[in-house]
This record gives sequence, structure tokens and C-alpha cells, in this order.
Amino acid sequence: RLSWWIQWKHLPRGEVIIMALNPKVPLLKELEEEYVQLTNSKKEMIDPAGVLKGKTIAFYFTSSTCVPCRTFVKKLEAVWQALKTSGKEFEVVLVSQDYEEKGFNDYVSHSKFYAIPFEEADLRKDLRKRWYVKSWPWVVITDDTGKVLNPKGNNQLLVGPEKFPFQTPLVQKYTDIAPMSLSLQVCFIAFIKMEKSVKPVIQELEALAPQNPDIVFAYHIEDEKWSSTERKMAAKMRKFAKLKDNGDAMVIIDVVGRVSHNRSGLAAGTLTKFVQDYNSGALIQQIGRGQLTPQEDKDDGKIYDYDLFIIGGGSGGLACSKAAAEAGVKVAVADFVRPSPSGTTWGLGGTCVNVGCIPKKLCHTAALLGESLHDARKYGWKVDEKTPHIWETLITNVQKHIESLNEGYEDQLKDKNVEYINAFASFVNPHAVQLKYGWGKDAK
Repeated sequence: RLSWWIQWKHLPRGEVIIMALNPKVPLLKELEEEYVQLTNSKKEMIDPAGVLKGKTIAFYFTSSTCVPCRTFVKKLEAVWQALKTSGKEFEVVLVSQDYEEKGFNDYVSHSKFYAIPFEEADLRKDLRKRWYVKSWPWVVITDDTGKVLNPKGNNQLLVGPEKFPFQTPLVQKYTDIAPMSLSLQVCFIAFIKMEKSVKPVIQELEALAPQNPDIVFAYHIEDEKWSSTERKMAAKMRKFAKLKDNGDAMVIIDVVGRVSHNRSGLAAGTLTKFVQDYNSGALIQQIGRGQLTPQEDKDDGKIYDYDLFIIGGGSGGLACSKAAAEAGVKVAVADFVRPSPSGTTWGLGGTCVNVGCIPKKLCHTAALLGESLHDARKYGWKVDEKTPHIWETLITNVQKHIESLNEGYEDQLKDKNVEYINAFASFVNPHAVQLKYGWGKDAK
């Protein structure tokens, strides 16, 4: 329902940001195509276009059991009423996260806002995931097309109606950055050691923000009083950005591309220079996390065995090879498992499938079933207390399941005309790969 799938891999950064905040199809049109209606305290069914078209919309995530919401909603109602009185085009839509219909009905019966009906549980869940809503009360501000104006507008709303249409501030505190922004947008964060240094930094950031609308600008004051959670957030970001100490520093973070850049110091003009270098591509050599400096794709006139050669048949290698093959590329995948000291090896699929998540979860399920058998007697089930567990049966069936997955992956590669090579591969030069079949003295 209302799937806004974002395809990143072939898009420039600016286009990724646009797709992150803008739906592929206008919200009201998608609601119409899915026959979604709104409801209210009178249990009426209301056409969304009739009450939301042309308006700024606050999607209010809450539940009947949310204690902080009881104070927040009073302030939200006051802002909503003030804007209505002044003739502003503003509406609130309640997105309840109640799992029980009684709680939902009781809550909506006292609400002044429109609401997404309880029956639209999938839609309510999808909206929460789409906009990275992590708790409630939480308000996402959009226009009537579904374009996100503020992925977490709580603070702007609480200031009052004068902040309408409650867009994301040009510069904000790091701890106020919405998860959606951190996950999908490029973020510039200034870490300031002393509070007395804040004013000139904020002024320079405020000058940069209008010129760089696709970047989220924020700051963090180290010596300010923070909760333990907020301190952990800052420490985690410093670690991701590879900052070595708590001194003045600035970072540019692109979580989508797993890219981070950092510079020490916050002298006047250095923030502007940092952004200019980022936009011009001058920071490309600093990219880490497996990123490579872009190289021009030149046709040298030679004919090669493959257009794309992938080393590693795990989740990433398999997905990449099949996607490339569908685009008409001639692909090969080399995958090899170096035997353990005891000679253990496994098939195609990578660590997770063979010796990681899958067998672990199957064994965990076996343990849970054993515990359930023990508890079942208390619920009236006649279960033999001496019911044995046969370890050999479990391991045999787990291994059979994994082998079936291995075979399935090989079949998928064959169906896509991807050549699978069970050999240890290593690059000799940019256009040549050495293959070693087997391991140890018998390898060829």
C-alpha cells in the first residue's frame, strides 16, 4: 500500500534528496486510488481530498495509552484552532498506533481532528515506517502532495502558530535532527566544545543553509547539559565520523552512501570552505567505508570475458549479479570458502545463510519449542515430561534446509545466465582475475 520505493543506485546526490522527501505519486491521488477515507469523532467517512487539498498537513502519531501525548495534544489543538481562526490552510490528521479497536474508538471520539480509520492498519503502519517515526507524540508536516516539510515538527508546533507552516529550521541542534533526515539526507554537524563559541558558528551556518537546501545543518555544544541518551547520540556520531577527541570539529555525513568527512576547528570561514569543497568533489579522496574514487569509464577497444566480475557469493554479491544480468550485462560470480582447521566448508550464499543468522535462528526456534513444551503442561496440555530431544535430527534437518538454499541460489544464477565459479578469486590488475580452485598444496 502506498509504496514509495526509493531507488538510489544510479542517482546523483541531489536527486536522492528530492526523492527522499517527495512522493513519486501525490498523496491525495494515492489515497483515492486505494479508496482510503478519513474518519472523525462522529464516525463519519470523509473524502481526504475534500478536507486536505491545498493545505499544510500535520500527521499526528499518537496512541490512547501515550501519557506525554495528553499534554502535547492540548497545545496542538490550541495551535490548530488559532490557525483556523486566522484563516490559515492547516489541518491535522491523527495516525493512531493503537492495536485494539476499543482504545482507538475511545481516543478518536474525543479528538477534534480527522483520523485514519482503524481498519487502515497497514496504512497507519506504513506511514510510521516511511517517515521514520520512532515514538509518540510525533508530528510529520507535509503539503497536500505528501512532500515532507518537517519530518519531526513537534518543536516548531510547540512554539506557536507564528511558526506556520512549521518547516524544518535552517539550523538546528544535532539532537533535534529527525531520524528521516539522518537516514536519507546529507547532514553538516558542527561540534562546539565551548558554549561561548556558538554564536559565530550558528551565524555562518545560517548563511550557508539557504544556499544549500539539500543539506541539513546542525550543531552540538559539548559542555551543555545533556541527557545520557543525547550524549550517547553525539558520541555515536563522533565515532561514525571518526573524530578522535571532543574538540571543535565539523563533519559532513551521508548515511545513504556510508560517507563521512571531518575537519578540526571552527574558525570563521572554514565552515563555508568545507561545504564548498564537499559540493565541488574536492573531498572525494577522504571517502572511506569501501568507497572508491570515481574513475572515467574508458573503452580500450579490447574484448573481455565478462562485463562484470563479482567476488563473493553472499547476499550483496548475489543481488548485484542478478540485477546486473537483468540489465543485459554478462556477469560471473566467484565464491569460495576456505576450509576451517577441521575441514569444514559450505555452499553458495555467504556467512549469514550458512553459518550465521539462518542456522542460529533455526536452533533458537528448537530451543523455544522445548521451552514451550515445558510450559504447555501449565496450560492443560498433557506432555510427557521425559520427551527427549534428538540433536542429530535437528542438525540433519538444519543442514538439509541450508543445502536447499544453496541449491536455490545456484538455480537463480542459472536462470539469470550468471556464471557461478566455485574458486578463490583475486585481482591481478583492473581487467584480470586469478582463480584458484581448491586450497592448500592441492590448489590449482
